[in-house]
Amino acid sequence: EGGISEIEFMVRYWQLMHVKDCPDLKRGDVLGVLDILSENGLVDPVQCITLRKAYTGLRKILNRIRMMDGGGGTALPASAEEREELAGRLGISSDLLEHVNDHKAKVTFIYQHLFNELLGKT
Repeated sequence: EGGISEIEFMVRYWQLMHVKDCPDLKRGDVLGVLDILSENGLVDPVQCITLRKAYTGLRKILNRIRMMDGGGGTALPASAEEREELAGRLGISSDLLEHVNDHKAKVTFIYQHLFNELLGKT
């Protein structure tokens, strides 16, 4: 919850909702779409910045895990020592688990807000 998939889902949802009025949204890259959504006032710019930071941060971590794992791994290392080593390789000075959880909490907040809007619960 609160990861890359949720970010990609929200971006695709916003694309579908706004592409008629903003044809520039017809593109496949998540970061480019977030920029267009923000620049055109279609999504709160603060949310776009938050999602951009989370997407790039989580993607960077995932890519490094896959490089270390030699393939399709997606889980953070189980031991604190391995997480600390991974954080060091990524240039992250804080606790890696806290870093990931912070991104995920922010994404989850935006995701839940979007669906509360859709359900008329705002």
